[in-house]
Amino acid sequence: MTKKPLKKAAFMGCALALTAIPTTVIAQDTTVAPPAATVPPAPQQPVDPAEFQQALRLLSIMNAAFSNTNVNEVTKAKLFDCMFYNSLRQLNSGVQTTFKDNPELSFDNNVHLFRVATAICGVTAEELAKPPANAPANPPAPAQPQAETPGR
Repeated sequence: MTKKPLKKAAFMGCALALTAIPTTVIAQDTTVAPPAATVPPAPQQPVDPAEFQQALRLLSIMNAAFSNTNVNEVTKAKLFDCMFYNSLRQLNSGVQTTFKDNPELSFDNNVHLFRVATAICGVTAEELAKPPANAPANPPAPAQPQAETPGR
């Protein structure tokens, strides 16, 4: 029997404590202030459909490099950093400028596009030629056709 009055007293004490909190404190706790340094929204510029398709193709080529086992880790890391710190519009602009300045290169050639993209991202020819870490050190030589012996 003594437990019920004790529970009632504890409940009443909690209720009184809650009513004693000023409403300004409660209001301050529920409001969320915006962060001090917010990133301003990017200005909306009209997108040229041809530029959009070129950027999409560039993104597709770079994405394929990340999943390709023949591309080494250094190249993948530099491509990732390049994509992280630059906008796709900036990368595409650099690629298009390179293709305009070098008419012997073709944007439709995936190898040319990949090489230009890696060059813009700072990958050197030596880094690009380096084999991946999981590649065998000495690849097996192709099998030589065996000469047939007479009489067999």
